[in-house]
Amino acid sequence: MVTVPTPYDATSGFKLTAADWDLGVRDALLFLMTAHPRVHAWNSTNLSFADTVTTLVTFNSENYDTDAMHSTSSNTSRITATTAGLYEFHWFIRMASTTYTQLDLDIRLNAGGSSGGGSSILPSNLPFTSGGSFRIVNFHYIQFMNAGDYHEAFLTQTSTAARLATGGPFTTFCQARWIATS
Repeated sequence: MVTVPTPYDATSGFKLTAADWDLGVRDALLFLMTAHPRVHAWNSTNLSFADTVTTLVTFNSENYDTDAMHSTSSNTSRITATTAGLYEFHWFIRMASTTYTQLDLDIRLNAGGSSGGGSSILPSNLPFTSGGSFRIVNFHYIQFMNAGDYHEAFLTQTSTAARLATGGPFTTFCQARWIATS
């Protein structure tokens, strides 16, 4: 868990010491510019989604993870806030080209790997028509997270057959970053 620095509160006539500068100005600026919690988790292989079956989206790789927000060995579907605050999330899934009757993504808070667990925070129902070379599921949102809260995504596709989501760092991924204390 990252400690969010307390910014220096200036008082008229008070001289800023080097220690005050380091703790209240420099450290706060460094945190905001580079040290804030963030993660980019992705899957290095294609993910298979059976027709009409709700499937948990997992990630086995990371580009970065500055605050132990994701594990590549256990609960690989979870993006966890270890530092409380307001987070910006970006989920992106590139599905195989086909005609989908339905493509649903349900992002849930503290679901425990169960599509009915926890709380649904971003259910979506994406109707599709034929054509195109691939299908993109792309969501951005902001939500307050308590330390220990996590998000998981569940995808359901209806197309009469199993379909793949393309593996790769920028084809099936989740990014999350801390943006404020509240």
